[in-house]
Amino acid sequence: FALVAVCGGVAIAWREAELNRTQLGNLAEGIERLCRIFQKLPPQGLGFVLIAVLSVLAVDRWKTRSEILSFPDAAVDFLISANIPGPTLNLFGDGGYLMYRFSDREGKVDRLVSIDGRTNVNPPTVMRAHNQAVVGSLKWSEYFALVNPKSVLWRNEGPLTAILMESPEWCLAYQDGTPERGYSVFVEHKSVNSLKVKGCPS
Repeated sequence: FALVAVCGGVAIAWREAELNRTQLGNLAEGIERLCRIFQKLPPQGLGFVLIAVLSVLAVDRWKTRSEILSFPDAAVDFLISANIPGPTLNLFGDGGYLMYRFSDREGKVDRLVSIDGRTNVNPPTVMRAHNQAVVGSLKWSEYFALVNPKSVLWRNEGPLTAILMESPEWCLAYQDGTPERGYSVFVEHKSVNSLKVKGCPS
Protein backbone atom coordinates (compact mmCIF):
# COMPACT_ATOMS: atom_id res chain seq x y z
CA PHE A 1 0.00 0.00 0.00
CA ALA A 2 2.82 2.40 0.88
CA LEU A 3 4.51 1.70 -2.46
CA VAL A 4 1.28 2.53 -4.35
CA ALA A 5 0.90 5.76 -2.34
CA VAL A 6 4.50 6.79 -3.08
CA CYS A 7 4.10 6.00 -6.80
CA GLY A 8 0.86 7.99 -6.87
CA GLY A 9 2.57 10.95 -5.20
CA VAL A 10 5.44 10.82 -7.69
CA ALA A 11 2.97 10.64 -10.61
CA ILE A 12 1.10 13.72 -9.34
CA ALA A 13 4.35 15.64 -8.81
CA TRP A 14 5.53 14.54 -12.28
CA ARG A 15 2.34 15.77 -13.92
CA GLU A 16 2.42 19.11 -12.05
CA ALA A 17 6.08 19.65 -12.87
CA GLU A 18 5.72 18.59 -16.51
CA LEU A 19 6.54 22.05 -17.84
CA ASN A 20 9.45 22.61 -15.47
CA ARG A 21 11.25 19.30 -14.80
CA THR A 22 14.09 21.11 -13.03
CA GLN A 23 11.86 21.34 -9.93
CA LEU A 24 12.35 17.61 -9.37
CA GLY A 25 16.13 17.70 -9.91
CA ASN A 26 17.80 14.27 -10.05
CA LEU A 27 14.46 12.58 -9.44
CA ALA A 28 13.23 13.81 -12.85
CA GLU A 29 16.28 12.33 -14.55
CA GLY A 30 15.78 9.02 -12.73
CA ILE A 31 12.09 8.84 -13.66
CA GLU A 32 12.84 9.61 -17.31
CA ARG A 33 15.46 6.82 -17.41
CA LEU A 34 13.03 4.39 -15.81
CA CYS A 35 10.35 5.33 -18.36
CA ARG A 36 12.80 4.73 -21.24
CA ILE A 37 13.71 1.29 -19.80
CA PHE A 38 10.05 0.29 -19.52
CA GLN A 39 9.34 1.52 -23.06
CA LYS A 40 12.11 -0.75 -24.39
CA LEU A 41 10.60 -3.85 -22.75
CA PRO A 42 8.29 -5.87 -24.98
CA PRO A 43 4.73 -6.03 -23.57
CA GLN A 44 4.98 -9.84 -23.28
CA GLY A 45 8.16 -9.59 -21.21
CA LEU A 46 6.66 -6.99 -18.93
CA GLY A 47 3.54 -9.15 -18.56
CA PHE A 48 5.69 -12.17 -17.69
CA VAL A 49 7.62 -10.21 -15.05
CA LEU A 50 4.36 -8.92 -13.57
CA ILE A 51 2.85 -12.43 -13.44
CA ALA A 52 6.04 -13.83 -11.87
CA VAL A 53 6.09 -11.15 -9.17
CA LEU A 54 2.39 -11.62 -8.42
CA SER A 55 2.87 -15.40 -8.24
CA VAL A 56 5.69 -15.08 -5.72
CA LEU A 57 3.62 -12.66 -3.62
CA ALA A 58 0.58 -14.97 -3.77
CA VAL A 59 2.59 -18.03 -2.69
CA ASP A 60 4.18 -16.06 0.16
CA ARG A 61 0.74 -14.84 1.26
CA TRP A 62 -0.66 -18.39 1.09
CA LYS A 63 2.21 -19.72 3.21
CA THR A 64 1.64 -17.02 5.82
CA ARG A 65 -2.07 -17.81 5.87
CA SER A 66 -1.45 -21.56 6.23
CA GLU A 67 0.94 -20.90 9.13
CA ILE A 68 -1.78 -18.91 10.88
CA LEU A 69 -4.22 -21.78 10.37
CA SER A 70 -1.85 -24.54 11.52
CA PHE A 71 -2.63 -26.53 14.64
CA PRO A 72 -0.28 -28.23 17.12
CA ASP A 73 -1.42 -31.76 16.16
CA ALA A 74 1.81 -33.62 16.91
CA ALA A 75 2.51 -31.67 20.10
CA VAL A 76 -0.97 -32.43 21.45
CA ASP A 77 -0.55 -36.09 20.45
CA PHE A 78 2.58 -36.07 22.62
CA LEU A 79 0.78 -34.40 25.55
CA ILE A 80 -1.93 -37.06 25.44
CA SER A 81 0.25 -40.13 24.79
CA ALA A 82 2.83 -39.19 27.45
CA ASN A 83 0.01 -38.36 29.86
CA ILE A 84 1.51 -34.93 30.56
CA PRO A 85 -0.54 -33.30 33.33
CA GLY A 86 -2.49 -30.07 33.10
CA PRO A 87 -3.38 -27.38 33.39
CA THR A 88 -1.54 -26.63 30.18
CA LEU A 89 -0.35 -23.09 29.63
CA ASN A 90 -1.00 -22.14 26.02
CA LEU A 91 -1.44 -19.34 23.51
CA PHE A 92 -4.77 -17.58 22.98
CA GLY A 93 -5.17 -18.93 19.44
CA ASP A 94 -4.45 -22.56 20.42
CA GLY A 95 -6.86 -22.88 23.35
CA GLY A 96 -9.95 -23.80 21.34
CA TYR A 97 -8.09 -26.56 19.51
CA LEU A 98 -6.70 -27.89 22.80
CA MET A 99 -10.19 -27.97 24.31
CA TYR A 100 -11.40 -29.91 21.27
CA ARG A 101 -8.55 -32.42 21.56
CA PHE A 102 -8.89 -32.75 25.34
CA SER A 103 -12.63 -33.47 25.25
CA ASP A 104 -14.53 -36.75 25.06
CA ARG A 105 -17.35 -37.69 22.66
CA GLU A 106 -19.89 -35.78 24.73
CA GLY A 107 -17.74 -32.64 24.64
CA LYS A 108 -16.66 -32.80 28.27
CA VAL A 109 -13.14 -31.38 28.60
CA ASP A 110 -10.97 -33.57 30.83
CA ARG A 111 -7.94 -31.24 30.97
CA LEU A 112 -7.79 -27.53 31.73
CA VAL A 113 -6.27 -24.99 29.34
CA SER A 114 -5.22 -21.53 30.43
CA ILE A 115 -6.89 -19.44 27.75
CA ASP A 116 -8.91 -19.91 24.57
CA GLY A 117 -10.13 -17.82 21.68
CA ARG A 118 -13.40 -16.77 23.32
CA THR A 119 -12.75 -13.19 24.34
CA ASN A 120 -15.93 -13.03 26.43
CA VAL A 121 -14.84 -15.75 28.89
CA ASN A 122 -11.20 -14.83 29.49
CA PRO A 123 -10.71 -12.53 32.49
CA PRO A 124 -8.84 -9.31 31.62
CA THR A 125 -6.11 -10.18 34.14
CA VAL A 126 -5.40 -13.47 32.35
CA MET A 127 -5.43 -11.77 28.95
CA ARG A 128 -2.97 -9.09 30.11
CA ALA A 129 -0.69 -11.71 31.66
CA HIS A 130 -0.91 -13.82 28.48
CA ASN A 131 0.16 -10.84 26.38
CA GLN A 132 3.17 -10.25 28.66
CA ALA A 133 4.24 -13.87 28.13
CA VAL A 134 3.73 -13.65 24.36
CA VAL A 135 6.22 -10.80 24.02
CA GLY A 136 8.60 -12.26 26.61
CA SER A 137 8.47 -9.19 28.84
CA LEU A 138 9.97 -9.06 32.31
CA LYS A 139 6.47 -9.84 33.65
CA TRP A 140 6.14 -13.11 31.69
CA SER A 141 5.91 -15.15 34.89
CA GLU A 142 2.64 -13.44 35.91
CA TYR A 143 0.85 -15.71 33.43
CA PHE A 144 2.36 -18.74 35.17
CA ALA A 145 1.39 -17.40 38.60
CA LEU A 146 -2.25 -17.01 37.49
CA VAL A 147 -2.53 -20.41 35.79
CA ASN A 148 -0.18 -22.56 37.91
CA PRO A 149 0.52 -24.84 34.92
CA LYS A 150 2.04 -28.30 35.04
CA SER A 151 2.86 -28.18 31.32
CA VAL A 152 3.35 -25.55 28.62
CA LEU A 153 2.52 -25.77 24.91
CA TRP A 154 4.06 -22.85 23.03
CA ARG A 155 5.20 -21.89 19.54
CA ASN A 156 8.92 -22.34 18.88
CA GLU A 157 9.41 -18.83 17.52
CA GLY A 158 8.04 -17.12 20.63
CA PRO A 159 10.40 -15.44 23.10
CA LEU A 160 8.84 -17.45 25.93
CA THR A 161 10.21 -20.67 24.42
CA ALA A 162 13.77 -19.33 24.70
CA ILE A 163 13.07 -18.15 28.26
CA LEU A 164 11.75 -21.56 29.34
CA MET A 165 14.70 -23.38 27.75
CA GLU A 166 16.98 -21.45 30.10
CA SER A 167 14.71 -21.83 33.13
CA PRO A 168 15.75 -24.35 35.81
CA GLU A 169 12.07 -24.96 36.61
CA TRP A 170 11.07 -26.24 33.17
CA CYS A 171 12.23 -29.08 30.95
CA LEU A 172 11.81 -29.23 27.17
CA ALA A 173 10.01 -32.55 26.74
CA TYR A 174 9.02 -32.26 23.08
CA GLN A 175 9.67 -30.05 20.05
CA ASP A 176 8.61 -30.30 16.43
CA GLY A 177 9.10 -28.26 13.28
CA THR A 178 11.86 -25.69 13.01
CA PRO A 179 12.97 -22.82 15.26
CA GLU A 180 10.85 -20.50 13.08
CA ARG A 181 7.71 -22.64 12.99
CA GLY A 182 6.55 -25.46 15.21
CA TYR A 183 5.63 -26.23 18.80
CA SER A 184 7.40 -27.02 22.06
CA VAL A 185 6.08 -28.80 25.15
CA PHE A 186 7.63 -28.03 28.51
CA VAL A 187 7.10 -29.97 31.74
CA GLU A 188 7.83 -28.85 35.29
CA HIS A 189 11.15 -30.30 36.47
CA LYS A 190 9.56 -31.47 39.71
CA SER A 191 7.12 -33.65 37.70
CA VAL A 192 9.81 -35.25 35.51
CA ASN A 193 10.59 -38.21 37.83
CA SER A 194 7.00 -39.41 37.98
CA LEU A 195 6.45 -38.94 34.23
CA LYS A 196 9.75 -40.41 33.00
CA VAL A 197 9.79 -38.02 30.03
CA LYS A 198 12.58 -38.71 27.54
CA GLY A 199 15.03 -35.87 27.19
CA CYS A 200 14.33 -34.44 30.64
CA PRO A 201 17.03 -35.23 33.20
CA SER A 202 15.75 -36.63 36.49
